[in-house]
Amino acid sequence: MLSSAERYRKILDLVTEHDYISANELVERLEVSRETIRRDLNTLAQQGLIEKTHGGAANIERSLHSFDVDTPFDQRSHENREEKERLCFYAAQQIRDQDCIFLDNSSTVSFLPQYIPEEYSLTIITYSFRLLMSLAALNRPNWKFICLGGDFNPTSYCTGNYLAKDNLAKFHPTAAFISCHGIDRSLQVSDGYAGNIEIKSLLLSQCSNVYLLADSSKMGRNGMITIAPAEEFTHILTTEHADPAFLKRLTDAGCDIQKVSDSK
Repeated sequence: MLSSAERYRKILDLVTEHDYISANELVERLEVSRETIRRDLNTLAQQGLIEKTHGGAANIERSLHSFDVDTPFDQRSHENREEKERLCFYAAQQIRDQDCIFLDNSSTVSFLPQYIPEEYSLTIITYSFRLLMSLAALNRPNWKFICLGGDFNPTSYCTGNYLAKDNLAKFHPTAAFISCHGIDRSLQVSDGYAGNIEIKSLLLSQCSNVYLLADSSKMGRNGMITIAPAEEFTHILTTEHADPAFLKRLTDAGCDIQKVSDSK
């Protein structure tokens, strides 16, 4: 039987190698009880050596470097742009004429309007002034735009707080298309901007078809504030470049994963 020091060393080696490992796998590999693993993970987490998550342990070094909430919008738009555009091309095919859709203020979803057939008659709800300006530039006279209003944030170019939330509560969009900062190892979807959380959380009850667009870089990535567990989203769209093991965990948790191919 391994000593506690030997178990700690093996757990740290496994977490470093795989970035994430489940408690069940540790039980099998170390041949100890689940209660022993729980105590070991608590000890290592208290010492700041791992990040304890729901159901396992994660590499704390990767976690600490995963927050980039202050990255400018234009820079984020260029990161993984090809994947983001493929996700939006696919997402646009889920939209039908006469739909009422919600679009968030993410750099990912900003690519979606260009792929919607211009002949469609649509109602588009958003809280993003940046998106509204780009929609106006498309010159689609048969598209109706609804801005949720509320407190305007000059940094994010979007509105929020109780007015935006109260106004959204009056609508039931046919579909909502949103992105996130990441889906962490405990399968929680998170964001980097607090003003987004209440609106995105409310959408899960106001809309029966919520599409989460998450490129491969968002898998296993931590954000600042949790929106909801991944399984609460109707569909999660990602690309073929996403980590297969992580996608399997999402599927096993009951998520509908739709992988978008490289070709449009």
